[in-house]
Amino acid sequence: MKKIGIGIIGDTKIATYAATQITQQESKCENIHLIAVEENGNADEIIDADTVEALIICTEPVMKAYDYARKALELGKSVVTNNASMLAAHGEKLWRLAEDKNVHLRFEACSMGAVPIFESLMTHFKGHQIQRIYGSLSATCNYALMRMKDKGDNLVNALSDASELGYSERDPNLDLSGKDSLFRIALLHTAAFGNWLDVGSQKVEGLEGLENIDIQLCQKLAANIKLLAASNGEKITVSPTLFEEYSQLGNTTGTLSGLVVESEETGPVFFCGHTADKESIASALTSDCQKIASGHKPWRLPKPSKVEVNKQDLQRFYIRVTEEDSEKILSANHLHVIDEQNLQNKDGSFIAYIVETGMPKNELVNFLKHNHFKHDYYLMNFFKE
Repeated sequence: MKKIGIGIIGDTKIATYAATQITQQESKCENIHLIAVEENGNADEIIDADTVEALIICTEPVMKAYDYARKALELGKSVVTNNASMLAAHGEKLWRLAEDKNVHLRFEACSMGAVPIFESLMTHFKGHQIQRIYGSLSATCNYALMRMKDKGDNLVNALSDASELGYSERDPNLDLSGKDSLFRIALLHTAAFGNWLDVGSQKVEGLEGLENIDIQLCQKLAANIKLLAASNGEKITVSPTLFEEYSQLGNTTGTLSGLVVESEETGPVFFCGHTADKESIASALTSDCQKIASGHKPWRLPKPSKVEVNKQDLQRFYIRVTEEDSEKILSANHLHVIDEQNLQNKDGSFIAYIVETGMPKNELVNFLKHNHFKHDYYLMNFFKE
């Protein structure tokens, strides 16, 4: 059996784990062979080497990773990467180049680690009419939210703990701001719906503004907070969202991530796995190399098609206010209160409302901004099937 030569570029733990996994598989007579790992800045030598047929690019700086990937593809070599931010920004150009050269551009490691979500979208769901995809894609945020709920940590300390354990991006603000989830869902959108989106024009809300009081109130509402990333085929949204406690996505805690793919043919299909550990990400990189070596054809995107977007007349939201400001919620004619819970702590008395309204979220935001609340409030979506 012919083995293909693999080169690894990137001075990261993930690159080290990938090298170890490939070496272990090579000893079992697998069809991949590790040729070289970047040392002392010899990336160009590895890319140019005649014995290297596929490149694993774990380089973190976006433009460096893009330059390496572009050069490798131009030489007719396949590329495997875990750099979601690079692909979200430059993936379309690299994809077209890979198509022209008839080589692979694979990125299973860019969203859910070892969970084969891109392979599923590109193969199992090929030909299906996907209606929407949505999920809790940031294991870092899930871990931080778990610490806030179970240990009473504040958001900053919870994220710091996630960073120390190696669960967060090098810049934790990528997780907190929702940008990391945006990059992941943008690639999933492309795999599901066949078109590349300008990530800079997509709507993103992070966890900024979330307080421990919200975690406590949501427990009383039997609900959990997740940073939800979603695409309906037309646009992407990333925003804090409340889920019923025993729903599938509501239970993605710790380092678990979850994604739901809904199609006319299958209904909702749930994918879930631990996605923050470096071994899992390295496993996805190695698996991509195995598929290239086994003769799998390069991925092909589905043909873009018009998706019928369901227009919901009523949406549900969580609104947390102080007791002093609560009358402004109760007296608003366009807000129908479905549930409420109150809590008192050293900072005062707070009430959380679950409301249903026909107002779009942007109009509700404007209403709250101009209603002259005496104290801070917090607003987020409530997930409605």
